[in-house]
Amino acid sequence: MEYELSSGDHLDVLFPPAPDDQVGGHVEYVPGMVTVFASSDVPGFTRAWNAAGEEITT
Repeated sequence: MEYELSSGDHLDVLFPPAPDDQVGGHVEYVPGMVTVFASSDVPGFTRAWNAAGEEITT
């Protein structure tokens, strides 16, 4: 998932629980853009909300 961010904007991201030896996902940031990567090894859904509180997960 890739999201454009305006100045002062933010995302809240919730990754599914992962076993102790795994990572549920990660976030990569470059100015103006955030990319959210969900782990294919961890069952469950990654969810994201914009600054207005609207769920934007696709």
